Amino acid sequence: MKYRSYCAASVMALIIACPSIAAAQDSTSQPTEHAGQADPSNEVTSSEQADNQIIVTGSRIAKLGFTSPTPVTVIEQQQIRSLNPASLNDALRQLPVLADSVGPRGTTGSAGAGGSFLNLRRLGGPRTLVLLDGRRYVSTTQNGTVDTALFPEILISRIDVVTGGASAAYGSDAVSGVVNFVLNKSFTGLKGEALYGQIDGGYAPEYKASLAGGTSFGDGRGHFIASGEYYKSEGLWTVDDLAKTGYKDRRDCSVIQNPGGATARTFACGVVSSNSSPNGLITSGPLAFRQFDASGNLVPFNRGTLTSATTQVGGDGPQGNWRALLSPNTRIATFARASWEFSSEVTAYVEASWAKTHYAYPVGAFSGFTGSGALTIQRDNAYLTSQVADLMDQNRLTSIRVSRTNFDIPRPFVDQINKTTRIVAGLDGDIGGFKWSAYYQHGRNDISQTLSGVINLDRFVDTAAFLAAAGYPQYPAVSAVDAVRAPAGNAAGVPAGTIVCRSTLTNPNNGCVPINVMGPQTFTAAQLGYVTGTSYFSGPIKQNVVAITVNKDLFNLPGGAVTVAAGGEYRDESIRTIADPVSLAFSPANNRIGQFQTGNYVSQSGSVNVKEAFVEAIFPIFKDRPFFKELELNTAARYTDYSTSGGVTSWKVGLTWAPSDLIRFRATRSRDIRAANLAELFSAGTGGLGTVTDQATRNNPSPHPSPNPVQVITAGNRDLRPELANTWTAGAVITPSFIRGLSLAVDYYDINIKGAVGTPTANQVVLDCFNGSSEACSRITRDANGELTRVLVVPINLNVLKQNGLDIELAYSLSLADLTDKLDGRVSLRFLGNKVFSSYTQAPGTAVIDRTGEISTPDWRWTLNLGYQKGPLNVSTQYRFTGGGWYDVATLPTDLPQRYIKGQVLMNLNIDYTVKILGGRYTLFGNVQNVFDKTAPPFGNVAVSPTVFDTLGRTFRAGFRFEY
Repeated sequence: MKYRSYCAASVMALIIACPSIAAAQDSTSQPTEHAGQADPSNEVTSSEQADNQIIVTGSRIAKLGFTSPTPVTVIEQQQIRSLNPASLNDALRQLPVLADSVGPRGTTGSAGAGGSFLNLRRLGGPRTLVLLDGRRYVSTTQNGTVDTALFPEILISRIDVVTGGASAAYGSDAVSGVVNFVLNKSFTGLKGEALYGQIDGGYAPEYKASLAGGTSFGDGRGHFIASGEYYKSEGLWTVDDLAKTGYKDRRDCSVIQNPGGATARTFACGVVSSNSSPNGLITSGPLAFRQFDASGNLVPFNRGTLTSATTQVGGDGPQGNWRALLSPNTRIATFARASWEFSSEVTAYVEASWAKTHYAYPVGAFSGFTGSGALTIQRDNAYLTSQVADLMDQNRLTSIRVSRTNFDIPRPFVDQINKTTRIVAGLDGDIGGFKWSAYYQHGRNDISQTLSGVINLDRFVDTAAFLAAAGYPQYPAVSAVDAVRAPAGNAAGVPAGTIVCRSTLTNPNNGCVPINVMGPQTFTAAQLGYVTGTSYFSGPIKQNVVAITVNKDLFNLPGGAVTVAAGGEYRDESIRTIADPVSLAFSPANNRIGQFQTGNYVSQSGSVNVKEAFVEAIFPIFKDRPFFKELELNTAARYTDYSTSGGVTSWKVGLTWAPSDLIRFRATRSRDIRAANLAELFSAGTGGLGTVTDQATRNNPSPHPSPNPVQVITAGNRDLRPELANTWTAGAVITPSFIRGLSLAVDYYDINIKGAVGTPTANQVVLDCFNGSSEACSRITRDANGELTRVLVVPINLNVLKQNGLDIELAYSLSLADLTDKLDGRVSLRFLGNKVFSSYTQAPGTAVIDRTGEISTPDWRWTLNLGYQKGPLNVSTQYRFTGGGWYDVATLPTDLPQRYIKGQVLMNLNIDYTVKILGGRYTLFGNVQNVFDKTAPPFGNVAVSPTVFDTLGRTFRAGFRFEY
């Protein structure tokens, strides 16, 4: 009793309940519902329902209890609700093993990172298999990842996270595990939710509304459910949005060069650019480090301190922290399902869903021209002031080089729209002890992505000098920067003295619009329309799946019936996207395909089909014997045949042994696979000219730079083989009967992926050919003299990826009435932890650098949920810890001083109150994320992505739910 009192005193909240009920994850299972249907004042916890056992899934065989040796974490609907997330992805990111999943927060790139994509164990989204009710979902991206924002959140009864190898049971791509969203297919009644949230200070308001209904018909033989959800977030574009109000401290802390210091680099805050100016900065020659003022005249440029070629502290340079903190996004998701029981042996069903997501955000930085890309201004430029012209004459300069950050040109803006349609039709049956399921599924995701306001380099910069040197007469210079005054009697027929592009004098109809880049400008719509454009691509990703599964008890062993599941699946996936012509055109200014400064999308087209067959069996060897309370063997094997790479086998062998009710041991050895995704297989060729180090030619057998520019083309590779992963898991589950409500699971895992897909550099391809790789040699082209002319760079199976670590899960739940009649309510606790011992990727011929424990790859994460429930009141708190780490474990002492950056502990608070009125249940709730308003530590917000630290600060959410 003293021990119980001590435990109860340490917990005052409703925790995310113990891992609980599980049926099979195939389409035949009928998940048991806990949340959303019982009176919360009388609700029984999952641990009590499970007789104080942690019940797990992870198998295609429908069996309760510890039937699977593969660790699984189960998140139930009530647990999701208690977090009050903006999306399912936000809820799952609370789990340490999914903390690196990405979403609208921190989106920066032009490649369409908007969306909610799961990343299990930081091994990459494509290695995490995401299922909806045990079935695949059509890919949202070319990389094969699925945006979980498309799912019918309000109808999700639980989420099973399988953290061990699961390819044999579920299919390819489950290298790091499976996340299965299980639907409440038997929901009856009406329920809804409305939510409003914002970041402290009134930023990024968000709105969410959802509604679901379910009813039986035909004397109970039929059942229909449907749901709809709308969500909108206004987003938060940049750190500057907060800094302007003084609410947040934006110090632009980063690692920079350290001229004259004891180390080559150092840590500093207030970092800005030293080689650029928003008004234009002359970077070389006798006028170097003078910038243009508002009148276009030259004034001194304050160089600050710790000045190097690119960075400095203080001074007049622009700062660079422009990333989007939270992308504006909108989603609409609808779902409907109807089933009909033809007899006690056969049930048919049809599911249909349609969803639309829209993510919009500015690309991380303003456009600019720095370094070798600085703009060339000729002496006769029409926009030069007399002061600048006189200075150029005095110094006998025919041109100057101007580096510029274009604050007066809007940042490129991404608009990404996905429209997803999915239809499933199937039959479930049970005939003579044979449980079977068969279904057909069609999914289509229409991608439309535009990057507007992006600079067209071939129209903006002065390419004349480059064109002449490179010998590209077919690409006439049309630079808007190269502006002159038209002479009298010019061929263009414009009045003398008119400012025009130099190219217009010889090609009057080229449409060039001159611009002034000396000093801050207000560009006209015509000027912006000429020098900027829109890069885009659009097209469908399609998926068709046909699958059948059977399940039967065959014979008995001393421990019970041997159950076998077997099945087959056929699926095909295809992509056909078309990009804009400017992105596909060769750019002399870029030295590559694609004339835009950023973006330059490519077209993709291709298809792959997959045929799979699997068998899984559970052998209950002993049960209720001395030292063998339970001994069970779980085996599975799957053969997969890819149209692109042929056949491959995955398998699993697992064992669970419970010598008593106190402890259960479990271990699994598996081989898991991941096939190349559509992008890796079918990306169209893009690239340009570059210098490549040649290891040997006919005329010069020693390594030397290529004498002429080499065409380097990057494309997909249809010859990629599946990745092969060898996975070990071993652990124990403790459920002591003398501490009712306590469960502890500890599991070790080791994942070794061979042939992981990676893309080598052009230099690596040439070196591999020199070392005898015929495959590499097939991607090299030489001229008659033996000199390199072309290198094809494609993704290949070249890497080894390894990770091992420890997962810990502790749950405790206690009714206070068990302690004394003076107390009431229930307290509970759940702790989830992940410790990574090592994690690294190794390419052939390179040294292993394990960055585990760096600030970008923390080795320790945990989540602790505490709570208290009494009748209609539910109070829960959550603490999330992200471990600190060194900035760079591989740096030399002479390069950068080692610095340890502290981790982050965030606290979330949720309170909800439920009342019963007129036969319905109504719940008011309030939620605070990051209660103490902690933000990323210095050097943490730049060195790592927002998946590591919270970069938004305190967030409030409030709303209500109802259910009849």
